[in-house]
Amino acid sequence: MELNALSYINGYHSFEQALISEATRQKLIALGIDPSIVTSESQAKTLIEKVEQTRKTERFEEIKTADSKVKVSTTEQDLICRAKDLADKMGIHLTKDLSLDEILTIIAKEIEMVINSDIREGTKAKYIEYNAELKSIKDGYSVVQSNENAVMNSMNYAAQINKMILGL
Repeated sequence: MELNALSYINGYHSFEQALISEATRQKLIALGIDPSIVTSESQAKTLIEKVEQTRKTERFEEIKTADSKVKVSTTEQDLICRAKDLADKMGIHLTKDLSLDEILTIIAKEIEMVINSDIREGTKAKYIEYNAELKSIKDGYSVVQSNENAVMNSMNYAAQINKMILGL
């Protein structure tokens, strides 16, 4: 009896596989998705569409990052260190519990105040350099935030695939 039950399960599994066209099955394999996890042609096509859309988004982010000629720090902690170093150069004393956004805002206000004031040209030139460094830190921070968003989107995508697989 156990043998018959196993044959029935294998037959049912083969029947489900037959519900997916060979072209769709090949597309799933090409995308690195096991065809046995989908139960219908429409589910497979939805999954393929989502994977392709995610890959297009990832490629766009890679191109956008490759095109930027900004020196990018790898972590938010590196950026905080760079921002604190810049604040030290400028003579700004910061408390330890400030976020990167708060530090950047304080530095930007100081730079704007000095550049817009009637201070010597040499000092203004130095603050223009500080502004360029601030822009570099801000650009790096936007890349870090973009990467964090990409990770969150990938996790959401994985959750959606799991829901589809489980039929939730």
